[in-house]
This record gives sequence, C-alpha cells and structure tokens, in this order.
Amino acid sequence: QVGKSTLGDQIKGKHKPIWDFHQSRHALTPEQEQVVADWATLRAYLAMPMDTHDIWAHAQDVSNIDVGPKWFRGFSRHPELVMKRPVKLDPK
Repeated sequence: QVGKSTLGDQIKGKHKPIWDFHQSRHALTPEQEQVVADWATLRAYLAMPMDTHDIWAHAQDVSNIDVGPKWFRGFSRHPELVMKRPVKLDPK
C-alpha cells in the first residue's frame, strides 16, 4: 500500500515520475538518441551497414561526452534498429 502523504506529494508534483528519473540518467537526450537512430537508418538505406562500434562512436560525437562501453545496451529501446549479419545482395 502507498501512504496518503506519498500520493499527495505525487499529485503536488514533489516526486518525479519514474520515466523522468530514468531519463535523467541517460547519456543522451531523447533528441540526440533520435539523431543517432535516424543516422543509422539512413546508413542502412544507403547499404552502408554499421556495427555497434560505429553507432557508439556516432553517439559520442553527437553528445560530446563519453557514453561508456555499455551504452549500446540501453540503445536497444529503439526497436526499429536491428543488428544482423550482412548478406550478399547478388546470389551468384
């Protein structure tokens, strides 16, 4: 059960919603993450696939900070991006 004072504080805005709390711990802002995701999508359309290191390096360039070696794990919240092995386009 949740106490009345906790609910009252939530209504008055004294507590951040959980998604705001987690957002403050992200290395990139949502806008910066979208830039990285759009860039990866564009590169895929141009048949220039990237690996995780390429995306990680671009995220560091966009944010101007060290995003950390495990940053890519959190980037998986973008379901439109899927890591696959490249396949040949010409089956010869």
